[in-house]
Amino acid sequence: MEASAANTAKFSGAELETLAAEAALLAFDEGRPQQVTLSDLETCGSSITPLAITDAAAVERMQEWAATARRASSPVVAAKQTSLRTAKYRNMN
Repeated sequence: MEASAANTAKFSGAELETLAAEAALLAFDEGRPQQVTLSDLETCGSSITPLAITDAAAVERMQEWAATARRASSPVVAAKQTSLRTAKYRNMN
């Protein structure tokens, strides 16, 4: 089991979902519906190359960007509010 986990370390959630679906289809094709084995996962895992490997540079850029972004669970700091009247007449000079 640990070897399988190590082989999928760079898989995204979507890639793991694809792996599980492919393994389920393989088991079904072999007459074992709802009986996915570790061997099925390993067989299908060898045919999936994760994006973290095929386009490592793009993944690294996304990770760098994500490090600077505000976390979705963090509170939003209210921006300083200015009067609409002030903003309307500011550019009339």
